[in-house]
Amino acid sequence: MAQLQLGDEVKPTAALRQRILSIAEPQSSGLRPLVPRWSWASIAAGVAVVLGTAALGWQLSMFRSSAEVQSLRTALSSKDREIEQLASAARPAPPPQATERVPSPPQASPVQPTAILSASYEALSRKLQEVERANATAVRDLAEQRAKLNLAETELTEKNKLLATAIQAQRAEEGKQTAALESIRKQTDDLNRRGSEAAKYLARIRVLEAEVSTYRNVIELQQQSLKEQLRLASILGSPSVGLVALNTTQSGKGAKGFALIANGSIALFASNLPQLGPGRQYQLWLMRERNPGIVSAGVFSTWGKDSPALLFTNGNLMSGIKALAITEEPAGGSRLPTGNKVLIGTRKG
Repeated sequence: MAQLQLGDEVKPTAALRQRILSIAEPQSSGLRPLVPRWSWASIAAGVAVVLGTAALGWQLSMFRSSAEVQSLRTALSSKDREIEQLASAARPAPPPQATERVPSPPQASPVQPTAILSASYEALSRKLQEVERANATAVRDLAEQRAKLNLAETELTEKNKLLATAIQAQRAEEGKQTAALESIRKQTDDLNRRGSEAAKYLARIRVLEAEVSTYRNVIELQQQSLKEQLRLASILGSPSVGLVALNTTQSGKGAKGFALIANGSIALFASNLPQLGPGRQYQLWLMRERNPGIVSAGVFSTWGKDSPALLFTNGNLMSGIKALAITEEPAGGSRLPTGNKVLIGTRKG
């Protein structure tokens, strides 16, 4: 049996059609057509078989699987056998030979079963054609839907590939970034460790700088003190050194002092000077025989019992000195004496 293809027209075989038509043909041409009571049932059975065969044929056109086609072929063979059995059962036995012809009243010509079967067959053919057209339309729609589905599946596959590639690239980039972050973290930890060590070294350096600054100040003070001691020694060792005794005044409140003058310098020794108020200083004045008559030798801010020796150097202004005085002045000194005198003394000789 040839394999049916989708869309082929399915018709009963010629042998099957002949068997169906033979059921409806008269059995004796010499007698009046005899239509048994069960001939309509046979016709209906034949039509049902034809419809069933057509339905099976239509189902056969809807399947593509070889296994399903084989199953439908088996079903068709079974239907053929059923038709043969129905045809055998529907064929009436020969009527008994009449001894004499009995006239019968005129009857209307019965409807020929062949015409009924032909009409049924034509209707079935039209129905099958409609079904085949609908089936063809459905097949085209299914083909279009399948084509669209295949296209969408292809696009989805491409997108999945692109997405997988992008995800892989993203993961690779994340791996690189993670490695870079880990490297940066290690570098940061190393820098923090070095920074901590550097901070310790910096703190030590600052301590050393403070110590050096202290030592420098001490050295400067010692150098200054050494210079003053050398100058004082120079004054004390000078053959022309002159002594000026300084006497306290009412404002001096028991202050004492004296001065040594030699080589253009004055070494002042004062003690028990009254405590200065805020923004005040002591100022040493030189009274000279020539102009200018009053010259400032400098300012100082020491008082109390342990007042150190103070050295003043004023070059040529040290000549012609006849008296010394110490007054209390605003901080920074004044051009001329304005405050109270605390010590005063006259140079002799």
